[in-house]
Amino acid sequence: MTTAVEFFCGIGGLHYGLEYAQPDAKVVQSFDTNTVANNVYFHNFKQKTSTKGIDILKSKDIKEANLWLLSPPCQPYTSGGKRLDTKDNRTAGLLNLIKLLPEVKPEYFFLENVPNFEVSESRRLLVTQLIDLNYKVDEFLVSPVSIGIPNDRKRYYLAAKLTESKHEYDLENTTFHTNLDKYCPNFTRSSLKLADYIDPEADFSIYQVQPKDIRKRTNFVFGNNTLIQMLFNLQKPYEKCDNEELIASKPRFFTPTEIRKLHYFPDSFGFPKDTTLQQNTYIQDYNSIALILGQLGQTSELERFDLNLLDLEIKQILIGLPLSDRFIVKLCKHMRPEIHGKEMHYEFRQWICNSYMNAIRYALDSWYIPDGLDFENACRQGSLPVVNILIDDDRVDPVGDNNLAFIKAAKYGHTDIVERLLQDARINPSDKDNEALKEAIAGGHVDIIKLLVNDPRVDRQLAISYAHQHNRLDILISSCE
Repeated sequence: MTTAVEFFCGIGGLHYGLEYAQPDAKVVQSFDTNTVANNVYFHNFKQKTSTKGIDILKSKDIKEANLWLLSPPCQPYTSGGKRLDTKDNRTAGLLNLIKLLPEVKPEYFFLENVPNFEVSESRRLLVTQLIDLNYKVDEFLVSPVSIGIPNDRKRYYLAAKLTESKHEYDLENTTFHTNLDKYCPNFTRSSLKLADYIDPEADFSIYQVQPKDIRKRTNFVFGNNTLIQMLFNLQKPYEKCDNEELIASKPRFFTPTEIRKLHYFPDSFGFPKDTTLQQNTYIQDYNSIALILGQLGQTSELERFDLNLLDLEIKQILIGLPLSDRFIVKLCKHMRPEIHGKEMHYEFRQWICNSYMNAIRYALDSWYIPDGLDFENACRQGSLPVVNILIDDDRVDPVGDNNLAFIKAAKYGHTDIVERLLQDARINPSDKDNEALKEAIAGGHVDIIKLLVNDPRVDRQLAISYAHQHNRLDILISSCE
């Protein structure tokens, strides 16, 4: 029987795909940090998702399974973003899993992402690791249209199988499969008629685009499979069109049921009763929430939208989107004092990852109460400006949880942060049996080792003993030169 661990599981799209391919397969563990998505996952699979950061997982944290399923964040690669690739902190989880592969070696490995991933450094690191470990790798660039679903959103897929010998693979001249007939010979194709996916029971009036929102725009483009016209030709394109003609076609957004069908989710899929319509639609399709705001195109276009037209729930969802630092501040000011809820801790930590300094300062000065996890996250991510802000905040205990923030900074090689923390009298680098030194030695961070062994509070003899025990004396000697 196939057993799987699902990373970045979201609401379980790959889980359903596995069940469709192998009905007797079992997902034994799942990971994601989005609490709303995790509630939806539990509602459908009756399985609790771990919220432990994938970027800090160790092999011992991952249950034994013969298949890994991954759907890592697409923002580092998407055409609508900055395409920072491995320089984007959101790739940390994937990069950590790549490092763990030699220790775990699942029999099968499957990853899904957006086009552009195939030309990324992340993909090069992943495929190189898989080939070095004797995996046979196949890569795909395909759209649901190829299997008969009228949802033309091309995606990148990687499928790998562990073998006994190494396979030659040309990373620079890879042939990406674009036809699935060879791999799915018995697949029953669906209908390509969009009309077959219309929700017959929906009240379409609540999904209609308001004429005033259409008239605001001079270039209203249908795209991303998120709007349809209720009158005239469903396939009719509208670009740089007469807005009055567009209004007459009565455009509306897809309903959650229609989005579910277009993504081939089963009829049994549902949402918890406390999930709002906006969350419901957003979770199923990222672009749909953008269109609920009356915008089409890149996410950055949302920044031009009139915030007075949005309700609180949509504003809260907007906070989590990859918008500019300046706009996030504007949004927070506009919705104060309504901001509340545990989800804001998650969003605040995302701002740390993105170095949204203005948003962080505003939040701390107005409504946000930081905690030890925020400080730990800043140290782990290597964000010195955020560390400098939080360490001077009386509400933050920099030595909480047995000096964990300092240990994380040493483990991930953030020399500037280790140096800054050592200037604070509250930080004892020898806490937790010199764990920070051990992590620095294990990671080969010479500059940090040098800082620590020259601190009188650190046990040098322990450093020598630990380095010898783990065959890292060369690192220790280099740090002492």
